[in-house]
Amino acid sequence: MSIYILPAILALVIKLLILGVSVKGKHQSTVFITMVLILALHNLCEVLGFLEFFESGPKEYLLRLYYATTVWVAAFMLIYSSEVSRLKHGHFRAVLMSIAGVVSLLMLYTNWIVAGAESLGYTMTVVQGEQYWIFRIFVLATLLAIIPVIVVGYRRATEHIVEIQSIYTMFALAPLMLVGISVIVLMSLGVRVNASAFIPIASTLFLLITLKSEYRHNLTDVRRFIPFSAERRAANQIMDICSRYSRDKMSYRDGINEIEKILVLQKYQKEGGNASATAESMGMPRSSLYSIFNRLNIDTKD
Repeated sequence: MSIYILPAILALVIKLLILGVSVKGKHQSTVFITMVLILALHNLCEVLGFLEFFESGPKEYLLRLYYATTVWVAAFMLIYSSEVSRLKHGHFRAVLMSIAGVVSLLMLYTNWIVAGAESLGYTMTVVQGEQYWIFRIFVLATLLAIIPVIVVGYRRATEHIVEIQSIYTMFALAPLMLVGISVIVLMSLGVRVNASAFIPIASTLFLLITLKSEYRHNLTDVRRFIPFSAERRAANQIMDICSRYSRDKMSYRDGINEIEKILVLQKYQKEGGNASATAESMGMPRSSLYSIFNRLNIDTKD
């Protein structure tokens, strides 16, 4: 047994703990819990692949199961991203799951995609079948589709919580997507790659961050930590005003006016300089918003 099994075992234990917390939680979605379960099964296949007592026959079937669960991992990552982004599913989910089911069955019961298993250092790797490109295209396309799904969901979001959850999901997926895409590209170039020590860690990090985002009442708006974002700019400006006020460099009334100006301008800029949309999102008549503009000396386009 190799020492490289330790990250996979640790990742599996953490996934099982996350699964337990998710099942007992009141706010976790069915998609999230299913995704955790599939990732735990995927991780278990990685752990068993390290064990020396598996002979050639069981090892080959174990590798087939590993690749079949990889297909479902990619599918549920995309499904979860669409759920977080609040995008209308239509028949998308059913079609995606049908394709994933067909591809995984081909892996398990034919040699078209997975033709066998061979040793690779401390573990094993796949012998590619003639139709291995089906697996490669499915996983690559699914992973790449996650990015526009989250971006579109973020841009169309009408709720503050959807924006924050979309950012959390993108940050969580980045390491896992990078590892997955890199492995697929390298194997396409003929490089023999085994990422058994990296994928479990990246997938566990993904689950830990998304588990945090599932508890919506306790989310930190990470946008205020992103350089050049409007939220970070506004947060820095407000902190500067508080600092100046605490050092008696600004009066109470001036401080209140400056903070109000920052908040109004941020909302106005977010609505693309549309006064009507800004007034509606702030819950006031357009005339009241213009009164605020005049009082705070805010120049507008309209």
